[in-house]
Amino acid sequence: MSAMPIAAHEALENLHSAEELHQFLDNHVELPRQEIANHIHAEIVSRVVVDRGKAQRLSRIARWLAEAGHDAYIHGIADRCEGHVEYAAAHYDAALRAYDSAINQFDLLGLSHETAKTLTGSMQSLIYLGRNDDALAFAVRARKIFEQYADHPRLARLDCNEIGRAHV
Repeated sequence: MSAMPIAAHEALENLHSAEELHQFLDNHVELPRQEIANHIHAEIVSRVVVDRGKAQRLSRIARWLAEAGHDAYIHGIADRCEGHVEYAAAHYDAALRAYDSAINQFDLLGLSHETAKTLTGSMQSLIYLGRNDDALAFAVRARKIFEQYADHPRLARLDCNEIGRAHV
């Protein structure tokens, strides 16, 4: 993914309506919409704990982007963004609904790597809800996918999670 120009990044973060998003898209036709969705997701991941308000605004923008383009991939990203925001607000049931929707989107598209990323993102919500067996099943499924992609950083994260659970 190429870096989004700073001016576009700042304009995107300051959108307040779906209409403003449409104007942004008209003014930045050079930016692929999926790249915009990925950028929003990365921003949410980096901010959700320190600035939940901004993460919520970005999640709304991701949802507007999904609705504007009727793109199943972007819908999956928007759902995962919503899951992250709901998780950070300790709304674990809502987070799981969003994550499940994202998993379904990515499964339908055959995007197993995106599915696995979403599975790992949803594991903590499952644990907080006492659904440890489901969390373990998600970890096993994600591990198989990450192994196929040789995604060593995500495999290491799963290993750390498993070590943490073993010492509880």
